[in-house]
Amino acid sequence: MPHFDVSIYLPQLRRLKTVLERLKNLSSNVTMKASWKGSMSLSINSDLVSIKTLFSNLDTPQLPAEEMRNTRDAAEVTVDIKKLLTFIQAHNIGNARAIANIVHNKALQLFLIQDDVQLQYYLPSIDFM
Repeated sequence: MPHFDVSIYLPQLRRLKTVLERLKNLSSNVTMKASWKGSMSLSINSDLVSIKTLFSNLDTPQLPAEEMRNTRDAAEVTVDIKKLLTFIQAHNIGNARAIANIVHNKALQLFLIQDDVQLQYYLPSIDFM
C-alpha cells in the first residue's frame, strides 16, 4: 500500500451508513474527499443529479512531523459504494472508531478500531483499477 496522503477519523458510523445507503440508490460509486483540517465530503455524480454531503470538525490522527512532510493538504478517491458499505456495516460491534487513509486517486484504506482489536479494509479506486 502506498503511503497515504490524508488520514481522518470518520464520523459516527451509523450516520455514515445512513448517508451511504441513500446515495447507493442514485449511483454505484462515491467520491470521498478529506483534508487534514478535519473536513470530509461524500459526493456522487450521475446524469440526473449531483449530491455532496459534508462533514466537518472531524479529528485527524497526530503524525510525526517527518511523515507530515510527505502528505497533501487534501485528497480524494472514488470507490464502489456497496464495498464501502460492507465496511461501514461493521458498526454493529459497538462503539468502535474508524480511520480513513486516502491515497489520492488510488486507494482508500480503512481501519475499524475497538479496544485492542483492529480491522483493516482496503478499497482500490475505481479510476485506478
